[in-house]
Amino acid sequence: MHLLRRLCALPARSANAFRAESGQVLILFAAGLVAFLGIVGLSVDVGQLLYTKTDLQKLADSSALAGAQDLPQSTANATTSADLYATNNGGATTAIT
Repeated sequence: MHLLRRLCALPARSANAFRAESGQVLILFAAGLVAFLGIVGLSVDVGQLLYTKTDLQKLADSSALAGAQDLPQSTANATTSADLYATNNGGATTAIT
């Protein structure tokens, strides 16, 4: 009951008080929009990073399997096979050690 009396005792806001707060929604919306677009951009970047990492891992695994077929006989042939497979399937020409 005490709270109700305090709320009723508050003076009514005047028109000047409401005018002083106009435009706040625009500022809050603009700040929220910037934050939202930043989060969306970050999620797109992280998605692209994970997609590229997965592709590189697939290429490394398939190159290793291609080279592993020649391993009992010759390590030089295995290295050449793995490098050739990686080069033919989108990998860069790098020295495999």
